[in-house]
Amino acid sequence: MTRKIPLAFCLNRNFLLLLKVALDSLLRSANTETHYDVYVIADDLTQEDIVSLKAIAAPYANSCNLIYRPIDNNLFTNNGFDPKNGSFSYYYRLAIPSLIPEYSKILYSDADVLFFGDLGKYYDMDLGDKFLGVVQFDHPSYFTADYDFDTKYFASGNLLMNLDACREFDLLGKISKVAQKYQGQLRHHDQDCLNAVFYEQVAYLPLNFCVNHKLHQDIDRGRYFNVHLRNYDKEAIWDAINNPDIVHYTGPKPDKASPSCKVWQKACAKAGLIDEYIDSVIKERSK
Repeated sequence: MTRKIPLAFCLNRNFLLLLKVALDSLLRSANTETHYDVYVIADDLTQEDIVSLKAIAAPYANSCNLIYRPIDNNLFTNNGFDPKNGSFSYYYRLAIPSLIPEYSKILYSDADVLFFGDLGKYYDMDLGDKFLGVVQFDHPSYFTADYDFDTKYFASGNLLMNLDACREFDLLGKISKVAQKYQGQLRHHDQDCLNAVFYEQVAYLPLNFCVNHKLHQDIDRGRYFNVHLRNYDKEAIWDAINNPDIVHYTGPKPDKASPSCKVWQKACAKAGLIDEYIDSVIKERSK
């Protein structure tokens, strides 16, 4: 029996190659009964870009329906948000409740990821009255002393979102007030804002749902292992390292020829995108 699982990506065009590789890995790792409704939310993708994404999904037509939802940056410029690196795309996930009204719950992922497992078990998790399902990350509050996060700080690159609760709460409107209050002080922008608003109203998911690539690939593992020890026991961390469902490439992006991204490069080649990757590296190094 086919089961539909909605998944949203939010990005700008700079992340297009990353999204293609992520999408290919998502569909390769799907169970036979899983059908993903994949929503792509962006403000600057061309028709050619959409066609290239649909070409990735085409071999998996029985497992994927690709849906493009354009977004208007005025949602953010008119609500006091600071752009990060000249883009508002980091905030696009806040508009998911209104942009995707057909679902009451959805999975969200950044584009700079690889998928290694089916996501059905996470989508099936009951959030109750919680707004988000998250992975904990031992991280200080960079922008204010108003919140005592302790071990409650969470990563926002991969989320399970209770859309009904977020709609009733007016997610975008409430977050905009935090963004305006701490304008110029936010280091991780949407992530800091989401933590400030929801740090006591989230459900915690297994670390396997969002594994930092440095933990997964034995790069700086000592530091990242210790980072997670406050929130997960050693057995859970080792299980996430050996059996990740999502690996997140935080920091330098793998399409820029980072030496720490061999696993991503192999996934890129498997997706048939190695020429596009080489072109992106040449372009990056010619700057």
